Amino acid sequence: AVHLHQTIQVDDQLEITAYYAGHVLGAAMFHVKVGPHSLVYTGDYNMTPDRHLGAASIDRLRPDLLITETTYATTIRDSKRAREQDFLKRVHKCVRNGGKVLIPVFALGRAQELCLLLETYWDRMDLQ
Repeated sequence: AVHLHQTIQVDDQLEITAYYAGHVLGAAMFHVKVGPHSLVYTGDYNMTPDRHLGAASIDRLRPDLLITETTYATTIRDSKRAREQDFLKRVHKCVRNGGKVLIPVFALGRAQELCLLLETYWDRMDLQ
């Protein structure tokens, strides 16, 4: 097992360090050094803390290459707060009018975040 912020020296030219990616439970990113060169490899990462996960944590690095997932790389989105407020308003309106809400999300990560968001809102609004 490799622990976060632990550097594994594979041989005299190769070392790998794992960092917390802040995306889903257990998600990691890796800084790989081969001789004088380095790269950072990661799937999704999140630099903003969520309700159930902290933000990504990585040393200040200057890799020669970054390999990453880029779903939202060219997307300009509203702030997280604005998106959450819009979501809560729509859910509340639907439920208040007797409707049912189905929220299709991945079971890992987003589902937990939305459950915590809804629970906090329901408690704050004293809804039954």
